[in-house]
Amino acid sequence: MSDNKSEFTYKILQDPLTEKFKKDNLSCYSEGLVRITPSNCCMLPEYQKHADRIRQFTVRPDDVWIVTYPKCG
Repeated sequence: MSDNKSEFTYKILQDPLTEKFKKDNLSCYSEGLVRITPSNCCMLPEYQKHADRIRQFTVRPDDVWIVTYPKCG
């Protein structure tokens, strides 16, 4: 993967499901969702502020990752 920032685009989604999240007062969705291309992932708009740092994160051989389900403590 290249570090070229211009390869990624963000589009605010305006669809019925996003609008339902907003209507149901799910505060994390108050600004909706953005679709990131070329991966077609959907993230909260806040992701855009941190995207470059995440993509440029250097993983070292001695890193330990603990991955759990969301909100499992």
